[in-house]
Amino acid sequence: MADEIIVVLISVVVGGVVTFLITKHFKQKKSLAYQIVSKMSLINVNPEVRDKIKIDYDGTPVENIYSFKVRIINDGNVPIKNQPILFQFDKEAKVLVADYNTKPEREFGEIKRENADVPNEVKFVIGLLNPKRMKEEIEFDFITVDNKSDNLEAISKGENLTFHEVLKPDVRFLRIYVIFTALVGMVAIALVVYSMLFFPKSEYSKMAVVVVVSVGIMLAAIGSMLARREGSKSLPE
Repeated sequence: MADEIIVVLISVVVGGVVTFLITKHFKQKKSLAYQIVSKMSLINVNPEVRDKIKIDYDGTPVENIYSFKVRIINDGNVPIKNQPILFQFDKEAKVLVADYNTKPEREFGEIKRENADVPNEVKFVIGLLNPKRMKEEIEFDFITVDNKSDNLEAISKGENLTFHEVLKPDVRFLRIYVIFTALVGMVAIALVVYSMLFFPKSEYSKMAVVVVVSVGIMLAAIGSMLARREGSKSLPE
């Protein structure tokens, strides 16, 4: 009777975890991600010297010149079509250059620039962007002037769309989790071995096996989800 209960418990745990992972993997996800690759002032001058220097861009006097580079990918699992993206810079900024490059260079969805309402904004509409497994991405390049800061915000809205910024993955956190999981596993295995050696016919030995297997499966499932979450924070090179 005890053996049957153990088998049932293990089957329930394994079945539940497998069902959850499969459902999560095949669920349609509409998601767009952006990463600020670089943002910098092209003119770094000591404030005491700035008043003595005249700066102009293509003959137009300016106070500062900034360069921005932003990457866009579809990190979901369904194609995204006719999706507008608005880039907002510092309130004092004026956008002089707004260009883009695509990977691959050819056979890419149309990308149209639309007129923005204010000088510090740029709006593009992406005709088609396939999921990242297709290795498609867009890299936008901007040059702005008269910025008071390097602030940049990207905005995009759509039905059931998740639009988010990606950051560097927290590798340290994952390492700590791996070490913790390894330590828990070692302690659990030691307890199982101890109970089976000294109490081979005890019901506690069988329950220990169930607990260790169940905990191991749950830790592995949690580790997989955490790895996917942290990995999604970085765009492919």
